[in-house]
Amino acid sequence: MSTPFTLSELKTELTTDPKSLGLAAKDDGPAATALNALTGAGTDNVPNDPITSSQFIALLDGSEVSNLTLPDQGLINMYTTPGEVEIGSENVQAALVGESGIFTEGNFPNSRAAIIAESTRLGSRAEFLWGNGIHITSDQVAAARAL
Repeated sequence: MSTPFTLSELKTELTTDPKSLGLAAKDDGPAATALNALTGAGTDNVPNDPITSSQFIALLDGSEVSNLTLPDQGLINMYTTPGEVEIGSENVQAALVGESGIFTEGNFPNSRAAIIAESTRLGSRAEFLWGNGIHITSDQVAAARAL
């Protein structure tokens, strides 16, 4: 769901507190900590970071891969050649496990399930709202509250 980070968006999060983290009652530092926490009520699934090509290949069920068509094998090669796979990318997910993707549920259930499971990770509330790797500081909380 991530959108570009702005202090205005942060202020909205602090005042509406949709995950009931108690943000309004917390000082700036603890509010920032709550938004950055990787445990607790504020966590949610976020797109996973890229994985290495060898990690991607390890996800695939060998018996299923042997049934891939030559064009699909070429696509797999294209995704793995750069050395890493943007496993959390919506475009990559669509190409791999989407309705018309390479790994359909009926023909490749094990590989498909492994790819889907690897596509997300548990992230902080800040990452869910504003993108992977974002870290809110107490200064940003103070600035947003001052708006």
